[in-house]
Amino acid sequence: ERRVVSLSVRAVCVLQGHAERACDIPSNIGELSELQSLYLNGNGLQGPIPAELGALGQLRALYLNSNKLWGSLPREIGDLKHLERLHLNSNKLSGEIPRELAGATALIQLELHQNDFSGQIPKELGHLKNLVQLDLNDNALTGPIPKELGDLATLHRLYLHNNNLDGEIPDEVLSAKMGHLAKVNFSGNMLHGYVPHSLCRMQLTQLDVSSNDDLQGKVPHCEAPHGFHSDVDNLRDCKEQLRDFCGLARPEEL
Repeated sequence: ERRVVSLSVRAVCVLQGHAERACDIPSNIGELSELQSLYLNGNGLQGPIPAELGALGQLRALYLNSNKLWGSLPREIGDLKHLERLHLNSNKLSGEIPRELAGATALIQLELHQNDFSGQIPKELGHLKNLVQLDLNDNALTGPIPKELGDLATLHRLYLHNNNLDGEIPDEVLSAKMGHLAKVNFSGNMLHGYVPHSLCRMQLTQLDVSSNDDLQGKVPHCEAPHGFHSDVDNLRDCKEQLRDFCGLARPEEL
C-alpha cells in the first residue's frame, strides 16, 4: 500500500482547446489520511470547500487559491493542528471567517484576501502565536480591528486594506511589542481617530493608512521604494518618511 503525502494538480478543469469544464473538490479527498501537502491552486475549481478536509490531520500546506470556489470557509479547517500554510485567496468565498480557525495553532501564513468574506475579524485569531503573514485585504469585513492581533508577536505582514473596517487603530497592534511587524496596510477602510504614535518604535518598512477619511491629525505614510525584498533599505527610508509624524509624539505616547 502506497501512502500519498503530497498532491499537486494543475489544469485539472481545462479541456483540450483551453475550454473549462465544471469541476469541484471531491469530498473523499479527506480519506487521504497521510497527506501533508495539497496544491490545487489555479485550477478553475468551483463549488464549496469540503468540510472533509478537516480530517487531514497531517496536513501542513493547503493551497486552494486562484480558483472559483464559493461558499463558506469550513470551521473544520481549525482542526488541522499541523497546518502551517493556508492559501485560499482569489476565490469567491463568503460568510464570516470562523473563529474556530484559531484552532490551527501551527499556522504561519493565512491568506484569505480577494474574496467576499463579511462580518468581523475574529479576535480569536490573536491565538495564532506562530503567524507571520496575515492577509485579509479586499473582502467586505466590518467592525473594528481586534486589539488581540497585537498578541501576534511573530507577525511580519498585516494586510487589512480595502474592507469596511471602522473604529480606531488599536495601540496594541502598532507598538514596539510587535517587534517583527514590518509591513502594514490598513488603507481603504473607514477607520477614525488618531494613528498611534507607538508605531514610531517599530521597525516598519511599509505603512499605508490612506483612504480612511475620518482619521485625524497627521496621517503617516511610508512606501517600500526598494521592493519588498530590500528590507534594510526600506527600513531606512521608512524612518525618514515617518520623521515628521514621530517628531510630534510626546514621550508617553511612544
